[in-house]
Amino acid sequence: MSRHGRLCFATVHHTLIPRRVQQCRQGTPHTEQDHNMTAVLRLVAAAAALVSLTANAAFVLTFEEGPLYDGADVPSSYQTDFGVVISPNGKVYNTKPYPIDGNSKGHLGNVEADQVVTLDLTGPSIYNELSFNFSYSCTNGQFKVAVFGQPSETATKEWECTKSGDFTPWAFADLDLNSISKISSVAFEFTSNSGVLGVDNLNFDTRPTGNVPEPASYALVALALGAAGVASRSRRRA
Repeated sequence: MSRHGRLCFATVHHTLIPRRVQQCRQGTPHTEQDHNMTAVLRLVAAAAALVSLTANAAFVLTFEEGPLYDGADVPSSYQTDFGVVISPNGKVYNTKPYPIDGNSKGHLGNVEADQVVTLDLTGPSIYNELSFNFSYSCTNGQFKVAVFGQPSETATKEWECTKSGDFTPWAFADLDLNSISKISSVAFEFTSNSGVLGVDNLNFDTRPTGNVPEPASYALVALALGAAGVASRSRRRA
């Protein structure tokens, strides 16, 4: 039995203080410490709710969920599940370039006449890193990936085209996105007049890659300090 329960049992059966009897029968807390503990629990609950609202879930686009043939539509679940809208010229391919390995049969490619494939993010879109596998074919200029956020917030990487025009071997790339407060879109493009791309395993990751605390971290610190203050006042008055 809890301390509150033992006190209520003694109070009701010995009828020492009528007010205490009424409080016990109604289940009303009878100490200031109870009120302080309730306040602390409310602060903790508020912190948990705030983190759940501000945190993003990492996700990976593998392009394996829908039909696998050249020119297939991108799975509609990417928009409903992840808030990612891919431009109409972005299609699923499985022969150009050929798959990465026997376990990966589909990837994102472009309709050859269109040099830019964009991904618009409509969700919270706060990520620390974007990584992906890629292969491309172009004869001049560069193949480029650009991530856009608020005005003047961008992260880019680019690779030179090959004179032969053959597809490059599949490679891995990652971009640090800590300088972007909220991602609005990602673009894969060619700076020349033509090119064919293949992108796979697009990983939007929330793993921290820098030392800059997120807003939720500041909120947790503030709420923790508030809870500590409540507990300190409770001890002084006890």
